[in-house]
Amino acid sequence: MLTKLISHEWKDTFKVPALLLTITVLLSAASLVYFSVADQATADIDLNVRNFVLYIAYILILSGLSMILTIYFAIRFYKNLYTDEGYLMHTLPVKPWMLIVSKLTIGTIWFYLIDLLLVGAITLITLIALPTMAYFSPEDLLELRTMFQSYHTIFTVPSILFLAIPVMIIGSVFSLLTIYASISLGQLFSSHKVLASILCYLGLSTILSTAMMLLTAPTTAGVFIIQSTSANPMADFASIYWSIMLISLFANLVLCVPAFWICNYVMKRCLNLD
Repeated sequence: MLTKLISHEWKDTFKVPALLLTITVLLSAASLVYFSVADQATADIDLNVRNFVLYIAYILILSGLSMILTIYFAIRFYKNLYTDEGYLMHTLPVKPWMLIVSKLTIGTIWFYLIDLLLVGAITLITLIALPTMAYFSPEDLLELRTMFQSYHTIFTVPSILFLAIPVMIIGSVFSLLTIYASISLGQLFSSHKVLASILCYLGLSTILSTAMMLLTAPTTAGVFIIQSTSANPMADFASIYWSIMLISLFANLVLCVPAFWICNYVMKRCLNLD
């Protein structure tokens, strides 16, 4: 039954995320072509305002598309489970956790795809756009090239496959569960449930972010200490960086548990559909 729920959720939610993904790809491709043929900044120009504005607009539009995706899945979760549609969903012969998992699975897939595309596209566009926005001397370009080459000690293929990708996936799960838990908490109020959900999201995000900071702060502090005293700071930074990522992975997993429990508890014990 869970497989059927996931399949149904995919079919019902496919169009909007696919459209946003397509817009992101097309906009990134257009930006790539423009900045590739744009004139390089010269030594007498501190900043090419036009290219800078276009670059900032590109970043803002992509951020807006990502926000639209978040709002879309939040609205769908609310309407599909806590409004009139919820009567039908909760009469299905399934457990509440199955409903949550089906929506979480599809939402995570789209969140991960969008995040992966944003990271890759913004990184590529930034590298190409920088010389068109500001002048870089040959020495500056050599220094930048050396810096990016040194990152190979951090972002190796195994580390990306076995840690970076899981961190992004679990991060997507955590983000969605925070939204779902906030919406579920909002249903405990007798009126103004949408406003209550928004306020719950602000409060829950603050609490979970604080907990995340407390879990990762000791290791983060170690980065600055080692970087300031190490004879080989880049190698040590790589080790500490992935230690932070590993701690973030487990911290996200731990914090996902109460968020999931809130959703499941409200649906089982406190369901009060409009």
